[in-house]
Amino acid sequence: MASIASARTWFPGVREGVYLDTANFGLLASPVVDAISEQTRELTTIPKKGADHRWFALETASASARLAVGRLIGAQTPRIALVESTSHGLQIAAASIPLAAGDEILIADWDFVGLSLVWRSAVEQKGISVRTVDLGQSSDPTASLISVLRPETRVVCTSSVSENHGFRLNLPELGTACQTSGCWLVVDVMQEAGARQLKLERTAVDFASAGGHKWLGCPFGTGFLYVGENRFDELIAPTVGYLGIEEPLEGWGDYLSSPLAGPLDKLPRRRHGQALEIGGTPNFPGRLALATSCGLMNQVGIEAIEQHVLSLSGFLWDKLSDLGLKMVTPREDQSRAGIVTFSLGQHERDRNLAKKLASCGVHVSCRYRQSIGGVRLSVHFYNNRQDIEDFLNALAYAS
Repeated sequence: MASIASARTWFPGVREGVYLDTANFGLLASPVVDAISEQTRELTTIPKKGADHRWFALETASASARLAVGRLIGAQTPRIALVESTSHGLQIAAASIPLAAGDEILIADWDFVGLSLVWRSAVEQKGISVRTVDLGQSSDPTASLISVLRPETRVVCTSSVSENHGFRLNLPELGTACQTSGCWLVVDVMQEAGARQLKLERTAVDFASAGGHKWLGCPFGTGFLYVGENRFDELIAPTVGYLGIEEPLEGWGDYLSSPLAGPLDKLPRRRHGQALEIGGTPNFPGRLALATSCGLMNQVGIEAIEQHVLSLSGFLWDKLSDLGLKMVTPREDQSRAGIVTFSLGQHERDRNLAKKLASCGVHVSCRYRQSIGGVRLSVHFYNNRQDIEDFLNALAYAS
């Protein structure tokens, strides 16, 4: 196990300034970069044990990503599909769920436009509808979302943590309500995975997707899709590639060298998350990065990371509140993750403040949705109290 303090040394970026913008994208740890570099270097050499052996090594590293992700989010390895982004995962979910004319997709108004775009094909081709629900002003977004479920609601698709004001839904409660009503629950966990314990197998979530480049500390172009076990047999496979089918009994190496192998051989589809992946040659370096980064986080422990994130973000919230600033993110631990948003009262003032802070070496974002938002700060396990103190000093200077 590694401590929070020792884990900070993995991230050279923390020595360059104050980085409070993981909700935008996270910093890479040196071991992640080293792992990618070593794999890439190996690909410049002739595979002494043969090309088939190298393929096996690459696929083994890819499989280790599913294992590391599963441990981090509280899910068994067969429930994990590897994807290139949150949107990619949501697109797979949208293409896999059986839908028919008259079905309704329910989406929160606080969500990024990408959550509605993934259903556009179903809207145009199947005659389903997409309805938004106003959660921005709700003191209990989970209850508000549950209260508007209707018999025709077939899918609830939402972020578990809103990217603009950091409200966090109660996924176990929402999952139970969706299960009771007979609708699917599809969740964007981009702003929560890696910051808080998800324990997805203890919820009734059907799909949960997250890209790796924020709280999971990966390069762009890799992520995961969690697939609930109970609904798998109902899914329509959106794509089928050779890695989405069961490996032949004799192994791929012997199968591919067999004179009897043919393109119409009836090989069975996998019965777990990997069947929903692209099926062809994947992003091996990205998957190695995901395995390495999640492995580092598992060394620290997601429980310790969550405790640190909540403690540090709570300290930040209190300091900002003491300054009399308008707090947009709720203070209660159960209602937030690593995002803390405050506002000076006007969008232009918030945006200008974010720019001034950047000139002071303090990196944050300005985010709004449906006129709700402000200056967004996000703290992760590589941040510490000194980062918060340095931010507060810069805030006093920039205000």
